[in-house]
Amino acid sequence: MSLSAFLRRVPVPIFGNANLAIQFTSKIVRKAPNYAGWLVPLGIGGTWFIWPAVSDESKVFLGLLPDPEAEKLAAEALELANAEKHIDLTEEDIEKHLRRLRGDYSDLHTQWERSTVASLMMLDDEEEVDE
Repeated sequence: MSLSAFLRRVPVPIFGNANLAIQFTSKIVRKAPNYAGWLVPLGIGGTWFIWPAVSDESKVFLGLLPDPEAEKLAAEALELANAEKHIDLTEEDIEKHLRRLRGDYSDLHTQWERSTVASLMMLDDEEEVDE
């Protein structure tokens, strides 16, 4: 069976079979250089008539325009990052911090003990350890 006989049996939408599709495409490709002069006018017409009809949302989605919402969020994040930070610490918080800087974690031993006992007892989430 030859290749052309096989291609006549392969169905292709619109053309009927693959052999006709290949013949049509080859004829179009041979004539393509004759229409190369139309590329510039088509490009100008596309930018003149079609580009204004494309919405800004589509242009942002395609990455052709910067996203104004992202710029606003970035400006807000920068403003928050540069804002003065004021933390109110009590004397007790300062003492805990200084103890931990020295390596004294004795205030956490009760929490550690409770979590160890709770994990060993395999309690449900609703139950609590009474100590």
